[in-house]
Amino acid sequence: TEIDTTVTIGKMAAKPFTIKAPVMIAPMAYGIAISKQVAIALARSATMADIAINSGAGPLLQEVRNEAKTLIYQYNRGDWGKTPEILQNCEAIEIQFGQGGYAGAGHIIKSQLIDKRLRKDFQVPPGQDLITHSRQPEVQRPEDLPKLVEKLRSISGGVPIGAKIGAGKYLERDLYWLCSSGVDFITVDGAEAGTKGSPPILQDDFGVPTVFATYRAAKWIEENGYKDKVSLIVSGKIRTPGDVLKACALGADACYIGSVALFAVAHSQVEKALPFEPPITLTWYDGKYSKCFNIDLGAKNLNNFLEACRLELAEGIRSLGKTSISQVSHEDLICIDEVVAKGCNIPMVYQPFN
Repeated sequence: TEIDTTVTIGKMAAKPFTIKAPVMIAPMAYGIAISKQVAIALARSATMADIAINSGAGPLLQEVRNEAKTLIYQYNRGDWGKTPEILQNCEAIEIQFGQGGYAGAGHIIKSQLIDKRLRKDFQVPPGQDLITHSRQPEVQRPEDLPKLVEKLRSISGGVPIGAKIGAGKYLERDLYWLCSSGVDFITVDGAEAGTKGSPPILQDDFGVPTVFATYRAAKWIEENGYKDKVSLIVSGKIRTPGDVLKACALGADACYIGSVALFAVAHSQVEKALPFEPPITLTWYDGKYSKCFNIDLGAKNLNNFLEACRLELAEGIRSLGKTSISQVSHEDLICIDEVVAKGCNIPMVYQPFN
């Protein structure tokens, strides 16, 4: 039986986009985090798998734009990029407010740490630091957000406009302001979501775990009449097809994958760095072996992983007696963890079915 794993993001937008499976490549910033070679490989594999990729908060390379069939441009909290030319040449725009691994904190990359090539890509003059503000510069109050959404919708020509937040205590209040602003999709980063270099306390001790964030967000969106209007994307420790299927059952429309995508894109090349250097020296912008990374091999390997994910998702849906990812629901879930069961209103495995 053929299984439909396709998902449409931003159904109410003038130009929604459809992906082959509910999996997308998470934002990983060129220059701030990953190398040019890895950025290109990620974009190429996303196109091969017919899914979307997020640009991340770094400068958008033309080579990445050329490789990506479906590009979500992250409207960063810095003062670079975000030109009309970029906004008119993407398939969606995601306004960044926070993320799981960095909460909503600002940070600075000092001028002396920015090399000549990166300074050119960021288009910042010598001596100027790169500042990521704690707030979105154009949204100092919730009432400012609808103006920004409308501005981006007008400039882009109607592509889906979304917003990304790190899930926190006041998640439902955040969702209220986001949905009230007219966004087409919302990305909720759970506490497990990664990042390259935030303070460990933000990685270890802040945020709501992805499973609870997904349930709370999906429940609020449905109960407040936005389920058919606003797409929900979740991320944070999503690694396997089973993770994706469970997130969709909890109410997500799609998931971002980040760390596991890096593993997949680089796993057959790590011997170039090992045993004397860690694997990240192959993938980071300033990594010792970043220039040794093979783009074609990386894209091929990640595409193999993505295709395996799609096929396994289909097998799981088929085993549920269903024919589409859209049919998977909360009723399909059963739980072995009592905290998760209670927090997400899922029956325990030891409870008889009535």
